[in-house]
Amino acid sequence: MTTRSEPRLPDSGVVAHPHRFTLQGSPGSLSFPPLCPNCGNSAAAEIEYAKVFQRTHSDAPTEHIVTSVRVPLCATCAAVHHEQAAPAGRLSRVLSSFATGEMLGAVMPAIAALFVVYLTLKQLFKGRFDVAGVLIALAAFFALIAWSQRRHVWRATEHLRVAPPTEMTTAFDFSDDIAPAFEPPRFVCTMRNERFAKDFITLNRQLEYRADSPSAVADREKANRTLWLVGAVVVALALLGYLLG
Repeated sequence: MTTRSEPRLPDSGVVAHPHRFTLQGSPGSLSFPPLCPNCGNSAAAEIEYAKVFQRTHSDAPTEHIVTSVRVPLCATCAAVHHEQAAPAGRLSRVLSSFATGEMLGAVMPAIAALFVVYLTLKQLFKGRFDVAGVLIALAAFFALIAWSQRRHVWRATEHLRVAPPTEMTTAFDFSDDIAPAFEPPRFVCTMRNERFAKDFITLNRQLEYRADSPSAVADREKANRTLWLVGAVVVALALLGYLLG
């Protein structure tokens, strides 16, 4: 089996490929040429490449954001990717959702729903359909809580099920949002193959970010005004709190 030649990347990093672009928006809005970003040959398959980015908030736990793109690869590079990839087993994927302990908030209502279903069946055998109807509604209520909590936790733990990158998937790499506060989102993407890079930037020319463009200058000015306004509001609230205290 081919060994992975690139280590797992830092959440905010990108592979230092020779072709680098800064684009506006998000990686999900990109268009890809029908070429392989590793060798430049015609693409024959698409491979999902997902990355985990951390967002740190001063008054909240660290948030994990999963962003993915569908990377085109030729048949040869796709085969190499599948040799390098180490997909998680079904059991490990299920167990990952219990990493935070919040999944117990879904397990307990699910057990309660099953118990109420058992009680419902007993009442049905006794012919007490009115009581059974109430119990069915109660079981549905517990089941809804379990389903909602399970859905929430599964999304919250998605970053634990992201597969490590391979040499092939990182032939096209991308960063998290690098824009300063209050400016429209933008990100950096890098790619290994020159032919792919030329066609890629042609397809996404309208998204290319240039710091000296009129729109970028206007966005910075608007962001600065917003920043000063937010700062003034914070100072005013702090002063008000001091005077009232």
